[in-house]
Amino acid sequence: MQKRKFSDADVRNFYKYAASRKMSLLQASRDQGLSGNDYAIMRNWGKKLGLTPLAASELSGHAHRECQLYALIVDGTGIYIGSSADPELRFKQHIAKAKRDGKDGVNKRDRFIYQALIKDEQCCKIKIFCKKYRATEIAHREPRLIAKVQAAFPDAVHLNSLVGAPMGGYGVKLSDDEIQAVIDDYTQNKITTEQLAHKYNVRRSTINRILQRAGATKTRAEMMIRYDDTVRQKIVKDIKAGAKDAEITKKYGMASRTLYLLKKEHGLIKFKRITVTNVKVCGETFQTLQDACKRYGIMYVTAKRRIKNGWSAEEALEIKPRIKPYTKKLTPVTAFGVEYKSMTHASQAFGVNPQLVAQRVRDREWAIEDALTIKTGGAHRNQWASSPETRKRLREARSLGYSSLVEAAKDYGIGAGTVSRRLARGMSVKDALEIPLMNGGAVRWGKPLNEIFLKGGQQ
Repeated sequence: MQKRKFSDADVRNFYKYAASRKMSLLQASRDQGLSGNDYAIMRNWGKKLGLTPLAASELSGHAHRECQLYALIVDGTGIYIGSSADPELRFKQHIAKAKRDGKDGVNKRDRFIYQALIKDEQCCKIKIFCKKYRATEIAHREPRLIAKVQAAFPDAVHLNSLVGAPMGGYGVKLSDDEIQAVIDDYTQNKITTEQLAHKYNVRRSTINRILQRAGATKTRAEMMIRYDDTVRQKIVKDIKAGAKDAEITKKYGMASRTLYLLKKEHGLIKFKRITVTNVKVCGETFQTLQDACKRYGIMYVTAKRRIKNGWSAEEALEIKPRIKPYTKKLTPVTAFGVEYKSMTHASQAFGVNPQLVAQRVRDREWAIEDALTIKTGGAHRNQWASSPETRKRLREARSLGYSSLVEAAKDYGIGAGTVSRRLARGMSVKDALEIPLMNGGAVRWGKPLNEIFLKGGQQ
């Protein structure tokens, strides 16, 4: 049995610890100094034991956790004040987020850190204040520390004021008159929130927050533009005069869907209906294609699409099987002075498997005549037939008095693999057998060549 890191009692005590302090399992693991892997083990094993952590509404332990204030100093010119239960981990998260989102992100703090990291990877430092506070208490101390730092270093870039600033609108704050103008434009002039955000150079979330506080939000139906009969008659006249849809929507500010419904209401939509008539099926003529479909139980839409794609009526109604025309371009081949339409036609003429012929010609580079005439059988049953080059080498080995290349290599004291590699390089069978081997810098002669060398030395 595999040894477990934590027993059932340890897991139950861990869950009791978190429940007694009304904190999450993650915060309990941090308090007890457990790693992320240990936290995962505790959580998963607790599920197996049927243990359930507290619901989110019951948690309050995060408010009592101990946190520390820290200062993130960027390149000696930027300062950010924050708080965390693990400031060193939070520092790494700041750097990772800046590298990931700083190039194209909307957070100006991340963009500032990213630009500094490009110049120097070691430009960011962290100063951790030793004293620890509870989360409820540190929430009041953090803004005080920010104010002190801003007063002490007025020329530095204070990154706290840049967090969450919108792209293109950093530091934009609407005045009371502008806020009232936003409310009036939305309620009276029916300007959308997207247009208002573009007009006042802020984000839509800012506009939505202003409208929510003023109680001026409206449903989508209330924001829709209602066109009276006079305007609708003008649009109908423009349509009859030949105006395009894009011109009308731009002129009257009308949505394309609204224009479509208006045209449909006045019968101005032109439908192009194609009716298939006088359909001949197996010698019988039907007045329409729908009648034929009812007779043979085929959906009209399916049969119509098939006929449009070039099917015959019998094929569309599934009376005859669909025969797909062969559209692939054929490459003619010539074998024994006769030209065939393709390699497949030549294979069928010689009674050979077309795939076998194609493999021989394309993969093994055989001549088309050899690929069509050489058959497998005998010793090569269920195997590839030997190529012409292999048969040539076998004839050379037999001329030397050997029945095979393996027997010749064994008699010469050379491995069969060595002979095979030499033949692949283009050597003849005789050279592959007689050239000496190099072993550790010393020449090792084959048996026949060694005998010849000794005879030559005695003469």
